[in-house]
Amino acid sequence: MRIGIARAESAAWHRATDGWLRPVYQGGTKVGNVREFDTKLLMFVLSARLKRYRQRGDITLTIKDRAKQLALAHGLTEADAAELVEVAERIARGDEKA
Repeated sequence: MRIGIARAESAAWHRATDGWLRPVYQGGTKVGNVREFDTKLLMFVLSARLKRYRQRGDITLTIKDRAKQLALAHGLTEADAAELVEVAERIARGDEKA
């Protein structure tokens, strides 16, 4: 699995930064190539690797609210719910792993 993920990440990085040649045809005849780049893929690769490229604002609110709902629904006290919310916020920021 790790090897497959590493290969996929390498291929994504290559497509995003080095690009690929797309043939250009005119009147049914190949007249050249154009180098294409996948900039969206680059954004995904960067966001996976670098915190500053991650978009976390909406996720933080969703996780925070959902953690409190679940805690209270399962009979935890307000204090326990608040502690769960703090953990959820740290996870959302990337400061702690789930």
